[in-house]
Amino acid sequence: MPTKEQLALLHVAKAKLGLSDDTYRDILHVQGGVASAKDLGARGFEAVLKRFRELGFRRRSPARTTKAAAAPGDPPSPLQLSKIRHLWEDLGWREEERRRGFAKRVCGGHPWPQTVEEAAALIEALKKMRGRGYSERTPRRPRATSGSAPSGSRGSGA
Repeated sequence: MPTKEQLALLHVAKAKLGLSDDTYRDILHVQGGVASAKDLGARGFEAVLKRFRELGFRRRSPARTTKAAAAPGDPPSPLQLSKIRHLWEDLGWREEERRRGFAKRVCGGHPWPQTVEEAAALIEALKKMRGRGYSERTPRRPRATSGSAPSGSRGSGA
């Protein structure tokens, strides 16, 4: 009897290949010798899966499709690097020196993230900046100086 994951894989393959229910059941019968996928044995499951592969089904590799799938210390994924570049653009940071300086502060002295963890930390820091409304594209308001009193305030009364 196949596991839940194996049954799910067969149903995903059926959907991706666009098989009708009749065609799917024919493959189960011819390749696996059963009327229902629940009745497949190990050899029958492999035979059905082999037939789906012959028809063009390709299982996506689970590695690197999610953040949790990456092992600690792995290099940053292309998706992470793309996200970092997108956030730089959102913030209006075009100067490479500025980008490297910020990355060094967040990534423990590296001018660019070396691991998935460093890339995740850099992404989170940039998202927080963007969330606070920081951008080089918008003019900054002048800061109030602490030594000057606001106009209209009372003086010493003399």
